[in-house]
Amino acid sequence: MHSSQLDILPPEQAALLIRKKRFWKKTMWIASISTILIPVIGITCCNIGIVSPKDTLEWIDTSLITIVTALSLTALAFLLSLVSFIRFLSLPKTSTMERGL
Repeated sequence: MHSSQLDILPPEQAALLIRKKRFWKKTMWIASISTILIPVIGITCCNIGIVSPKDTLEWIDTSLITIVTALSLTALAFLLSLVSFIRFLSLPKTSTMERGL
């Protein structure tokens, strides 16, 4: 879609396309950052448990639960990142729309 075609669209449709593009761009950034931060937080929680272990079994239990939770959340964030990236790229690219982002 060229910028002239965007001008031909009704204002409601053009505004909707711009809102969709902004939404998927924000979602892509949030999901990408979450994919990195969640494992870091999980590793930090495990290291806090190593520094002051009260009971070895309790520490291992907490570490395993933290790791499984972090990996599950990271997988979900990664999938959301992929979906948002694909949706963002599937929307029309025009210079008029890009200026508003």
